Amino acid sequence: MYRVTDLCADLVLENRYTLIRQLGKGGFATVWEVADLQANGDRKAIKVCNGHRLEQVNQLRLEFCNLEEVQSHWQGDRRIVRVENFYPQVQPQAGDRIPLHFFVMERVDGKTLRELISELAKDETHKQPIDPLAKRPIKIVKLIEQSLKQSLIRRLFYRYPPLRSHLSYVQIAHLLEQLAEVLHYLHSEHNYILRDLNPNNIMVTQKGEIKLIDFGAVRKLDRQDQKQYSNYVSAFDQKSVTRVVTYGYAAPEQKDGQAHFRSDFYSLGQTMLFALTGRDADKVAELRLNWRSQVPIELVEFIDKATNADPLKRHADAGKLLDEAQQIGRSLRHQFGKGAPMQQLAKMLGIAAIATFSTIGMRATGIWQAWEFAAYDQMLRMRPSLANPHKITVVAIQPDDAKWMGERDVSNQNLARAIANLLPHQPKAIGIAIARDQSGQNRPGDMQKLLQEHEHIFGSCEPQSLDSAAVPFQPKPSAPLGFDGTLVDTDNYYRRHSLFFPEDLRKRTIDEQCPAQLSFNLLIANHYLQKVHHGFDAQILSPSSSQPSRNLVSYSLGQQKIPSLREEGAYQGFSYEGFDYTFQVLVDYQPISQIITKVSLRDVSEQKIAKELISDRVILIGRIDESIDLPRDTPYGAMHSVEMRAQIISYLIDLGEGKRRILQPASWWLDSTLMLVIALISSFIGWRFPSRRDRLLHWLFGAAILWLACYFMLLWQSLWLAYVPFTILSLLAIMGEFAYTTSRLAITQIYASYRKGTQKISNANYISDDLDCD
Repeated sequence: MYRVTDLCADLVLENRYTLIRQLGKGGFATVWEVADLQANGDRKAIKVCNGHRLEQVNQLRLEFCNLEEVQSHWQGDRRIVRVENFYPQVQPQAGDRIPLHFFVMERVDGKTLRELISELAKDETHKQPIDPLAKRPIKIVKLIEQSLKQSLIRRLFYRYPPLRSHLSYVQIAHLLEQLAEVLHYLHSEHNYILRDLNPNNIMVTQKGEIKLIDFGAVRKLDRQDQKQYSNYVSAFDQKSVTRVVTYGYAAPEQKDGQAHFRSDFYSLGQTMLFALTGRDADKVAELRLNWRSQVPIELVEFIDKATNADPLKRHADAGKLLDEAQQIGRSLRHQFGKGAPMQQLAKMLGIAAIATFSTIGMRATGIWQAWEFAAYDQMLRMRPSLANPHKITVVAIQPDDAKWMGERDVSNQNLARAIANLLPHQPKAIGIAIARDQSGQNRPGDMQKLLQEHEHIFGSCEPQSLDSAAVPFQPKPSAPLGFDGTLVDTDNYYRRHSLFFPEDLRKRTIDEQCPAQLSFNLLIANHYLQKVHHGFDAQILSPSSSQPSRNLVSYSLGQQKIPSLREEGAYQGFSYEGFDYTFQVLVDYQPISQIITKVSLRDVSEQKIAKELISDRVILIGRIDESIDLPRDTPYGAMHSVEMRAQIISYLIDLGEGKRRILQPASWWLDSTLMLVIALISSFIGWRFPSRRDRLLHWLFGAAILWLACYFMLLWQSLWLAYVPFTILSLLAIMGEFAYTTSRLAITQIYASYRKGTQKISNANYISDDLDCD
């Protein structure tokens, strides 16, 4: 008769089982690997009771009988270790001399969950990278480069950081589903509670299958006890069941001897926490590991529910727990399984495309136009002032000048006197930016004489109606006339200017009343550039086309080729003034003090101004009188008409001299392409950062980056990008990713409800019929 202390390698038990090596030892039993001589030396395992007391061997016998009953109803089970025989088969009685007791079970080729995670952590820490070509350790610099590269890729393309346990999420999904399946079977079919589910009692094979190897703490509940938890607790107290506790994995009520089905749920939750973090629950709390923000939310919610201190707030039963585990498993495989990156990329492309087309469609309606204009104006004002913009001298007709002249309107003789005083100083061009009634003007001869003798004096014509037009003098001279050209947007701001009417479209203008093809400002700018730069050429470039359209026309201003403003950017979706028949540009406004030098009409008439303010300059004569000429809103604040004209002339001259770039909105294709890129990046952010707080912070950070990018492009290339649509699109893509994830989980739950049911199980003939377990 052998005792436990006699066990050693090569010892043969029952003339059949040769001991090979000890696999593990606990306080209650020891596990040995053996060779079955009656089965051609097949490797198996035996579990030997460490004691020889009657209660000890009965406990081992009870574990074997529990496993036997489970196997008899679950054919081909892969989740619970198979048992074969119990020795000795005769149950001892009180007072008998107790021999060595053991039972035979399958040899599981694998490691316990704790051993597996410990080895993974050890391999990750101590593995020595090898250069596959040179077969030698990689140099430290190369190792650092590889580590940085892997960290960057992992940070960018993995939504969650690697698990501290070094298991993959697919392994986690498989582990959770298998454990939930075992609990569902034990609870539903046999009314068993494990009471000791922990990483030491779970074997993991090389194929990732699990096997529960310790049923020593299993107990069977009465039918009446499982109906209601409160009834069970009172009944359980009366039975004085021995407390079975594995610290950190036993539920609070189990520590008081009141284990129930839901106590196994608590153990499962703590086991899964260990599988995620590689730490026991007490160590997780001690180290304050922030694991919740680093794993998918579905796992967080599952573990929090399963490990709730109140049993009534855990899963209601094993069936519901299994359903949720299977939903989580499908979700994890969808996110991290084979082919997941391509599926994720396809999903992000779909979300980005939907968000992009939605944004383009909404933008075309003009609903964000006011915000777009406001953002554009703010960026214009934020720009640094130009170092040397072209200066314009404005002869301002102010209320004090009207008192000095004794007339509200400027007469021809007063106007002629002022111009006569300017001419000796040789200005390059003089523009009369005054619109007056045609009646009441006297002595036109003085003006006509000046205009006939000097070709560099220009007048402005502003069509008032189909029957009349206001001009700066009467009768109309043969001097060059230009139309006003200032255009107002829907928010009553002046950002655009019409340069000319294409030849084929002039029929739409008021030819007889305002016979001008070019704008007043373009006439002056062209004349100045031609006088200053010899050989300077300005012309309208019209491609051969049978369909007249200002979109097919461009304007050559020296070396600068100016395209026409189109219904793009913020200007799409509305029928704007002049868009259908005039050639327009955006005006590059600057601070008014940088452009204009202002003198009064009285000072000019009395010859009280310095010569350098007139010589070789463009001179504009116009009103700055709010009682007659109300200021107009521009991105740089309210300006009078003559001030706006000075801004436009300065801009056109700087364009011709190459000092400024053409200010224009991005084309539809460029905007659309950038929108798709931004939507892709935003969709990626929505996927990469699962926390709502992180998504909001990244969106705000992205909005700031977009602002800087749009501002930089406006500053560097004079390109107006769609900041407001970009920002809204980014939010839509992030919200779209969130909505997709939420709906996917909901759809998974609905789908799982239709597949609810348990797997049918049949018998397996692994158990010896010679042992009586009753």
